[in-house]
Amino acid sequence: MRLVPWAKRYGRWLFLAAGLAAAAALVVQAGPRRLWEVLVQAGPVIPAIIALDALWMSFEAAALLVTYGPARRNIPARELARSVVTTYATMAILPVGRVGAEIARAAILAPYVGSQKVAAGAARIQILVLLANSVVCVPCFLASGLLGGWTSGLSLLLAGNFFANGVLGLGLLLLSRNIRVGGWLGKKFERMVHWGPELDEELRRGPAMPPLPALLALAGRTAQAFEYGLVLAVAGGMAMTLSGSLLAEGIHIAAAGLGDAVPNQVGISEGMYRLFAGELGLGAHPERALAIPIIIRAANFVAAGICFALIAIWPKSPAPRSAPGPAVETPPA
Repeated sequence: MRLVPWAKRYGRWLFLAAGLAAAAALVVQAGPRRLWEVLVQAGPVIPAIIALDALWMSFEAAALLVTYGPARRNIPARELARSVVTTYATMAILPVGRVGAEIARAAILAPYVGSQKVAAGAARIQILVLLANSVVCVPCFLASGLLGGWTSGLSLLLAGNFFANGVLGLGLLLLSRNIRVGGWLGKKFERMVHWGPELDEELRRGPAMPPLPALLALAGRTAQAFEYGLVLAVAGGMAMTLSGSLLAEGIHIAAAGLGDAVPNQVGISEGMYRLFAGELGLGAHPERALAIPIIIRAANFVAAGICFALIAIWPKSPAPRSAPGPAVETPPA
C-alpha cells in the first residue's frame, strides 16, 4: 500500500508534467510561429481579462461573505481584500486546486469569523459554484446543440457536466444539511471533538439554498463567459457574439470537468479547444483556437504575479482580541 502515499505526494506533479508535455505537442502541431502571432495580437486584451477575472472572483467572495451573516462585519477590509488576492493567486498558480485556495482563504478569515463559520462557508461556496456551473451548462448546451448538433461531442460533454455538477452539488447540499459531518470529523480527529458540533450547527443554519449567494455565484460564471467570449473574438479575429461566448465557456467547463486532477487543467484545456476548433468557427485556424486557453493562462500568471507582490507587502490587520462566535462548551467526561 506504499503506492497510495506516493501517489498523493507526487501524483499532481506527474499530471502537471504530462499536461505540459501535451500542451507543448499541441503548440508544435499548430505551428509555434503562427501561434505566437496570434498571442502578440491578443496582448492588449490581457488587462481586460484580468479585470473580468477580478470581477468573477469578487462575485464569489461576495457570495461567501453573505453566507457568514452578521459575522462578516468583523472582517477588516484589508483582510478581506488580502483573502481575495491570496485565493486567486493560489488557484491560478499553485498545483493545489480550489480546495487549496479555500484553505488559504480560511487561514486569513478564521480569526475574525471563527473556524466553524469559515469551514461551513467554504462548503457552501463549493456547493454554489457546482450548481452555478450546472446552470450555465444549460445555455452552453443549447448553443452547442443549435450550432453543432445535439449529439456532437461538445453537446454530450456539456450534458454530462450538467448532470455531474448538479448531482455533486445537490448531493453535497443534502449531506451538509442532513448528515453530521462535524460529528464524523470529531470521531476521526481528536482536535475536532468539540469543534465538530458547531460545524454541523453552522451548516444547518439559514436556508438550504440562499438566493443572494446563489445569484452572486451565477453572476461570477456569467462574467467568466463574457471573458471567454472576449478572448475568442480577439484570438479568432471575429465579432463577439453570445453564441461564441457560450461555446467558449462550455469548452472551459468541459475541460475543467475532465482535467480536475491536472493542476490548472494544463494540457487538457489546450487539447479541448484544439479538438473543438470547428465548433468555434476556427477549424481552418487551429492555432487561433489553441491560443484561447494560452491567452487566459498568460493573463492568470500576470494577475497572480501582481497578487503575490501585493501579498508580500500587504500590512496585516491586528488579530482580534478574542475568537469570534460563541464559546464551545466542553461536555462532561
